Amino acid sequence: MASIFDGGEKTTSQTLPNPADEQFKSGDANRVSNRLQRSVKFDTVADMKAATGQYELVDGQPVEWLGYHTKGDGGGNAGVFSSTQTIQDNGSVFFVATGGQVDAIFSESINVRKFGATGDGVTDDASSIISCISYLESKIGGECVLDNGVFLHSLSIPLSTSKIKIKGVKATLKASAVMTSQIQMGNGVNRVESQSVSGLTIDGDGKSDYGIQEKSTRISFIQNNIIQNQLEYCIYQNPENSLDLFSEFLRITDNQGFDSKGFYKHTPTSVCKATDNTIARNVMFRASEWFATVNGAQRFSFEDNMIGSHVATFNGGIDIFDDGTFTLTNSAEHTINKLYIESDNTYGSGMIGVQVGNSSSNNIAGCNIENIIVEPANLVTQIAIRTPTGSGEIRQNFINGLDTKAGFSDSIIIESGISWTRISGIRSDNNISSYINDSGSKTIVNSIIEDNFGAGNPPVANSLMTGDFVLNTANGSLFTKDKGGNNIKVTNKIVDFKETRNIASIAAGANLIEDFTVSDSDLGDFVLHSCNINTEGLIMHPYCRGGVVSISIYNPTALAIDLASCEFRLQIYKY
Repeated sequence: MASIFDGGEKTTSQTLPNPADEQFKSGDANRVSNRLQRSVKFDTVADMKAATGQYELVDGQPVEWLGYHTKGDGGGNAGVFSSTQTIQDNGSVFFVATGGQVDAIFSESINVRKFGATGDGVTDDASSIISCISYLESKIGGECVLDNGVFLHSLSIPLSTSKIKIKGVKATLKASAVMTSQIQMGNGVNRVESQSVSGLTIDGDGKSDYGIQEKSTRISFIQNNIIQNQLEYCIYQNPENSLDLFSEFLRITDNQGFDSKGFYKHTPTSVCKATDNTIARNVMFRASEWFATVNGAQRFSFEDNMIGSHVATFNGGIDIFDDGTFTLTNSAEHTINKLYIESDNTYGSGMIGVQVGNSSSNNIAGCNIENIIVEPANLVTQIAIRTPTGSGEIRQNFINGLDTKAGFSDSIIIESGISWTRISGIRSDNNISSYINDSGSKTIVNSIIEDNFGAGNPPVANSLMTGDFVLNTANGSLFTKDKGGNNIKVTNKIVDFKETRNIASIAAGANLIEDFTVSDSDLGDFVLHSCNINTEGLIMHPYCRGGVVSISIYNPTALAIDLASCEFRLQIYKY
């Protein structure tokens, strides 16, 4: 029932004076002025739009409606009457039957019910949600609130300008028709900033490919959402805009994903990609592919994420690769720390914690991978860095803080063509190398690198840090690197050798030469020797030749000296 509130007292049939009426007296002007200070109230939007001349609304007249569809449904609001009409959106502007319109008054945070959304799980609320966001975009930003209900939508919800937020409070946004994404952040034309989606349950219901699709935003947020039942991934980042500007600084934090191929996917265009993302404290359940796939991106930080799946097609944690779609610069500097992946003996065999691959001409460099836990550990590979299949390289990667407790021989796989991989801080119950399948070059394990540099000093390597050790497998020498980047030889390879000889007594003044075959000796090596018997008085001089160590023995005394059953012990220091 429509009504007028006059001075706080409710009346239902009062007719106010009309200034055009010939009976209108000049003394009634004060009554019109008073009317402008009172709010005309209606139960619903329909009542307000159907208002008759009985209400005699004038410019500036305050108007209130106590609900949108029904009184008290959360869609009530207040506004001001205007005798002119602009464009009606049934949220911020309502036309009334007698002519003119009511302009709604909003704060920066708007409940979508004020634009007619019901949240009843039956009505298609897409147009109401889109109208609310369009109004906020016209005001250069604000927050669209969905609360306490299931909001069906048959159209993707676009966030096209900067400073637009969608916030859920005990609310589900549920797809009711086939669509690419339920929410699209960015417009694919120019780069926008400071968008956010938070607090929602985003349910694709098997109709939407992605819960959220991001296209070239900057400093935006996806946080505290539940995203489920998507045909593809929960979140898809596909940077695209006419200005070729990257997506930057997207924060994806504290979300949960369910029953989709995976949680996050990044695909670049030939000229646009994402950089400097943070993906932290997210949980994914029942994925059928990966937690995340990252193609051709740069400087991503994955921190403290978890995934669990008993789906037969589940691959594992994070797949980093470059297929050459993006053509301008290299992929580099991803950080992955604290990733927990869980399956079981039925579905977990062959899982991979983190995989790095490259089929492009770009380089992938500087991946920092730490604290990866994959269960069941006896069936899975924690980290696999694959042989590049394009002309680009994979190099300068750091692996730290893994637990190889189950003794799986392929816990870490470094394939051929991979260079400068640093592996340290590995927890194991056996020799660390037994858990590493390494075919790469210049792999540093616990800060010691083995490589064949020939007889000379190893070259100064940028991937070595001060205090690292280099073991030259050509001669067993050990080098370290000082603060100035210079090689310092710590020690040479040492070859131990012993052999027992029965030598007849050496007469006074006599000398002889004993040769010992030591294959790992060369001309110029240093050699020390000793014997297990008393050789006092003898002068013994060892020297090295190729594969042979000779000892010259001279007896300068006046007596013969017996060397029967003498064990000669040699220690050779490789040059």
